[in-house]
Amino acid sequence: MVKYKLRKGVAIGSLAAEHDGMLSNVFVDTGYLERLSDANEAAFLILGRAGSGKTALIRRLKETTKHVVQLDPEELSMQYLQNSVLRTVAGWGVNLEIFYKYLWRHICILELIRMRYGDSTEMPGALSGLLAFLDPFIKENQRTRDLSRSYLQNYGDSYWVKTDTRIKAITSEVENKLRNDSQISATLNLPPLAVNTKISSGIASRTLDHVEAEVVERAQQIVSDFQIADLNRVVDALGKNGFSDPQNPYLIVIDDLDKNWMPDDSLYLDLVKSLLYTVRELNYRLSNAKIIVALREDIYHRVFQLRSPHEPQREKWFDVEVKIRWTKDQLVEMVDNRLTEIYRGEYTQQAPT
Repeated sequence: MVKYKLRKGVAIGSLAAEHDGMLSNVFVDTGYLERLSDANEAAFLILGRAGSGKTALIRRLKETTKHVVQLDPEELSMQYLQNSVLRTVAGWGVNLEIFYKYLWRHICILELIRMRYGDSTEMPGALSGLLAFLDPFIKENQRTRDLSRSYLQNYGDSYWVKTDTRIKAITSEVENKLRNDSQISATLNLPPLAVNTKISSGIASRTLDHVEAEVVERAQQIVSDFQIADLNRVVDALGKNGFSDPQNPYLIVIDDLDKNWMPDDSLYLDLVKSLLYTVRELNYRLSNAKIIVALREDIYHRVFQLRSPHEPQREKWFDVEVKIRWTKDQLVEMVDNRLTEIYRGEYTQQAPT
């Protein structure tokens, strides 16, 4: 029986897939790759424990797919939301979920437009082409055409601006709309305790309650109405005309959601939850384009603990999940492949197993 010994310092792999130099040559496809790379397949959510292979799977997708871009949560500057006026109005009871979903939708759609219609040097002509195909789709409604044109032109002019700059700009725009409302602005300027402190006079208390309810309602309307209808029309147009070639899918992959890109735990879970719902909706509406998310299972469980009664039960998400699991035979195959790679051309033609 031949005995083998690994040279000092030689390992059969790295703890992190992004640092694994041999991954491309020894990757073991356990059937997940085809489901994820198919833009018309519902599965988009890669679930697994730490170290189970989520990042390796994404890396392989990037190597084998022509049109793919990866979004890094740490580069999105979502921390900007933490100290935003929006967090203050959320404390009043304003639901920011619609805005968070809009933010993710906006980021993903602009990234898809970037891939589909070229880089920054091609953008002016590409934007004209995009607007041209929007016209027949919405020609029956002049206002819709104008809104769609306006939306794309506004963000098209700064098309090559970094994503984190866009997020700050959008958040600041909503903040300005809130501050420009006199009643909301007055409430924002009150000392923190003044908004919730009970006043001794019954009349004054009822007046304060009435003002608070009205302020909350006005703030909710501003947050909920922000550019959402415009973006939805753009999504509809892209879904119908933007990605027509099934042989050339366009993929966005989002990994590293478990890193410390959002220190506020409550806001972090809200953003991850909004991301999952947004991705599910966009994948349904866009043919031949797909957004893929990798997430640790424990975080996924925590997100679903926040589910409100009217939201879909977790069982409704089974069709979009790709749960990474390894059989004994697959693990043996993985190690054998790596040993073969290490011993190739050294000492013997036969590698150990």
